[in-house]
Amino acid sequence: MAAITDHGPAEPARDETAETAKAPYSAAQTGYITFVLALVFMLAAADRNIMAVLLHPIQKDLGVSDTAMGIMTGTVFSVVYATVALPLARIADRGHRRNLIAAAVAFWSAMTALCGVTVNYLTLLAARIGVAAGEAGYQPSILSMLGDLYPRRRRGIAVGLVSVGASLGIGLGAYLAGLINDRYGWRAAFLVLGIPGLVVGALAFLTVPEPPRGTFDGGAKPDPDHASFWRSVRYLASVPTVPRLLLAKIMLQLGFQGFLTWVTTFFIRVHDMTAAEAGALFGASVGIGGVASQLLAGFFSDLLARRGESWRSYWCTLSLLAGVPFMLMVILGRTEVAIVGLFAISIVTGGATTASLTAGLGVVRGSMRGFLTAVLLFCVQIFGMALGPMILGSVSDALKATHGEMAIRYSLLLVPLAWVLAALAFWWTGRTADRDAAIASGEAAPAR
Repeated sequence: MAAITDHGPAEPARDETAETAKAPYSAAQTGYITFVLALVFMLAAADRNIMAVLLHPIQKDLGVSDTAMGIMTGTVFSVVYATVALPLARIADRGHRRNLIAAAVAFWSAMTALCGVTVNYLTLLAARIGVAAGEAGYQPSILSMLGDLYPRRRRGIAVGLVSVGASLGIGLGAYLAGLINDRYGWRAAFLVLGIPGLVVGALAFLTVPEPPRGTFDGGAKPDPDHASFWRSVRYLASVPTVPRLLLAKIMLQLGFQGFLTWVTTFFIRVHDMTAAEAGALFGASVGIGGVASQLLAGFFSDLLARRGESWRSYWCTLSLLAGVPFMLMVILGRTEVAIVGLFAISIVTGGATTASLTAGLGVVRGSMRGFLTAVLLFCVQIFGMALGPMILGSVSDALKATHGEMAIRYSLLLVPLAWVLAALAFWWTGRTADRDAAIASGEAAPAR
């Protein structure tokens, strides 16, 4: 057992050779699996976030308000996503994760394509509900698989690698959506971007193996806390770091998702860009800056975590506080200043999602990683992502009478406020992370 100090457990010495020997696949095989999982992340991010680029043309075509679009892109999508993720995560923790991932990506991609043939707001809303239900199945399964593919010392870079797919997906999806919209209309953008997921779903089903469970946690073991849904919830609630991490993630995503949803509309309205120009800018900033930040966050959070798992949370605190000045540059600066700030934000803060996801993997038992991911998603979606776009849209609508198209600029000032609150919550999370990680891995006895 590891010694427990006032500040948490001392990080035990790890036999890296022994951990490597436990790996279920060769380095090449593990790399290929990670690549396919990153493709799934990429498609999910693209299909979810192309609405940010297409929001303005859809509004003009269908004649709906900012609030209505905020409800569709945030509230309804998030509620469905979060609710469906809970039962799918329990399947992921006990069933075949690879099959679940393949089915999920194929289903949401088909629903994305279906968005392109909708005729009004309600039919588009119904198709987006289908996208949300499909996307609910991929993240708990993938993060659970990564825990069995990589030892703890390398999980940060593993999550960073698949998260690179998300950054590329947001960037590439935004660029293509804006380009296709300007030439052929927003419906064509949905049709084109829905097709690749059907191919990737088949690829995952045919070529990705299901890794053995508990590879780096002493093997698969029966977990009495799987007996019922509420018993699983009680276990998570008994881990002090989990409620703190939930609060931090909610505040993080409230700001992030609100910003991601409305930033291209902001550049269209405030800086007179076309949808293609705003989509290309947004795509380049997330694609370039996001990839860099995910890799840096994965590498440095693993490096810092040698001092203790708490440093994954502290990394999030530092990156969010560093991003606040750049966010103010985007919101309040001239066009050139705003563009520089947008790239800086992607580089400085984009990795907070990677580090915070990895922080959750280390503080619970291996058999609960999928369910913890789903609970995090549920709370983040319901209280963070569902509210973020809707709140910013509602504030923008309320200010339009006095500020016109500039109203979106002032509503975005809520984003840096959410980031400061998230930074404080991540610092609080780090205070208990070391102790809980030692208990989860069996290196320390639970407190009595």
